[in-house]
Amino acid sequence: MVRHFRHAGVVAQRVMLMGHHLFGAILAGPDQETVLIEQGNVDSVNHSENPTMSVSSQSVFDQCLKRVDLVGPVAVVEEEVLQVQRGFWVRV
Repeated sequence: MVRHFRHAGVVAQRVMLMGHHLFGAILAGPDQETVLIEQGNVDSVNHSENPTMSVSSQSVFDQCLKRVDLVGPVAVVEEEVLQVQRGFWVRV
């Protein structure tokens, strides 16, 4: 799970370098290893979780009806995630 949070952080850094808000999301497959989708914020209304869940509900669930998790904060890495967010708000 920590690997997935770090991957989402890399996605967030990438979109920040493209001039978008610092936020990224990934969709992990049922095996908890495969990353099915990665998405960063594309503008002020299309936050990364919106297109990620839209794509997943349209295609991923059609192909894979097992459990699929959208990675979100958990206590173990919460501080690591919060540090990235603090860095964003300091620059705003």
